[in-house]
Amino acid sequence: MLWDKYAEQLAPKANNNQNSNQRGRRGNGDPRINAAIELYYATGEQRFKDLFMPLIVGQINPADDANRESFGGGIAPNFNLSNVLRVYDMLDKKTQKIVKDAIPAYVENLSKAGNDNPYKVPIQGSNWAGNTQVMGNSFNCYLIWRQFPNLVDPELILKGLNYIYGCHPYSNVSFITSVGVNTKKVAYSNNRADYTVIPGGVVPGLIVKKPDLLENKDDYPFLWGENECCINSVPNYVMLNLACEQVAKSINK
Repeated sequence: MLWDKYAEQLAPKANNNQNSNQRGRRGNGDPRINAAIELYYATGEQRFKDLFMPLIVGQINPADDANRESFGGGIAPNFNLSNVLRVYDMLDKKTQKIVKDAIPAYVENLSKAGNDNPYKVPIQGSNWAGNTQVMGNSFNCYLIWRQFPNLVDPELILKGLNYIYGCHPYSNVSFITSVGVNTKKVAYSNNRADYTVIPGGVVPGLIVKKPDLLENKDDYPFLWGENECCINSVPNYVMLNLACEQVAKSINK
């Protein structure tokens, strides 16, 4: 089985897991640990749980991404809280405390990194724009809010979705194709040779150009770092929508 090959590569890290999140891109953590969690939920097989449980805490440690430009210079360190919060109820009390103790630093860094713009959302990405981080950070805040509602302002969840819909610098364009009054006219997708869009795509968003310039062109679709619609962005957008719906219902009870 293909999984056995990757599990063998990952297993030795069980005794040295503090850097396991270094393999992940943009705060998403080690993809093999992510896969183990998904496979466990899909199959219930104990071997997948046995693999990710010794490693999951190492995903919490924040890691700065020196290759990511940020508007205003503030980059929120890459905490991969989403996975550890998904399995929070499986953790022992000691590990749960480690997770809870990491949350205030994450929320504080996220808030500080958004202070360089009036929308209070961290903007980063020099060759690939940062909508993935925007949605990921907001969804992380939702997972925190669900477990520890007193540790995070629910506005941090809603701001991410508002940003994607147009509450961002440079323009008021919605980064979801065909969603919103003012939305993307062109995007790089399966229609890569056409100046048109396929509804429901999520473009990367605003590129940060040195020293502090932002760009998202709407007259040229072939800048993939600004306008390419990727498959993994859409479920992130859907999950954030569902999260915001829950938050809004709770606030408006």
